[in-house]
Amino acid sequence: MKKRNIAVVFGLLLLSGVMIAQPTPGFREALEKALADLSTISIPELKADDSYRAKGNLKRSYFFKEAGQTMPYRLYVPGTYQEGKTPLVVLLHGGGGNENSLVDGNNKISLLLAEKYGYMVLSPMGYTAIGAYGSPLRLPAVFGKQDEQAKQLAAFANDTTRQRILSWSEKDVLNALDLVISEYKPDMNNIFLAGHSMGSGGTWYLGGKYAEKWKAIAPMSGPFIDERSYPWEVMKTKPIFISEGTGATPSLESSRILSQHLKKEGFNTAYMEVEANHGEMTSLIFPHVFEFFNAQLKKK
Repeated sequence: MKKRNIAVVFGLLLLSGVMIAQPTPGFREALEKALADLSTISIPELKADDSYRAKGNLKRSYFFKEAGQTMPYRLYVPGTYQEGKTPLVVLLHGGGGNENSLVDGNNKISLLLAEKYGYMVLSPMGYTAIGAYGSPLRLPAVFGKQDEQAKQLAAFANDTTRQRILSWSEKDVLNALDLVISEYKPDMNNIFLAGHSMGSGGTWYLGGKYAEKWKAIAPMSGPFIDERSYPWEVMKTKPIFISEGTGATPSLESSRILSQHLKKEGFNTAYMEVEANHGEMTSLIFPHVFEFFNAQLKKK
């Protein structure tokens, strides 16, 4: 029975675009170095706190009326929070994950960086573990694989159940964001979007669909983007930080092609690879993501 359950979970992860790989040599040492640079920073214990403008490491939820259920989300509010002055990062987890994945993983490195730089962090569930935040593409339909993308988009057009799930996943992100904005009133000129794997596809999708909301975006190891239908015109000047792990197959080659294509077309992009596999890469790239976002703060 246990073997069967493992096989079912493995199959769901593959369908949702999760890439599974062996540990990369040297990864643990690189992570320890990244954490050592943040050793003087501490993160408050996680707490369920709905009090008005609470600070710290918060576990929250709201009732999603259309879906008929309570949706959890994580919120981090730094000690330096000030109304109207604190930037906000929205983090989208990968397939099979949840609202805790990118904030609790690898010794909470994303929260350590948020405290260091003075950022709020919102990590929504996205309705389900494989909701994809509205993006219909998954492996192997990465950038450049137009035939595979066409097949998936055609199937999606006839799948009303999946359409509803993706719609609610997208709406869950927007609902949580609206709640945080209404309560905390962050710096509305400096709201950023980042995501990993399936969340990278969500970053591309929500980044383009709601381009006016984001100062910059950072899709990590997930080039789920259709060249033919993407709203490129609204992203021409948007700062975009694309990143990959050198052991992240099959997304690595596609991310390289995508980055080169955007540079050639004059987009405002940066690209970086770290020595890590698909799952490991977030912890090594997060310091660079926050540095990239921080560099945009003073830009109009």
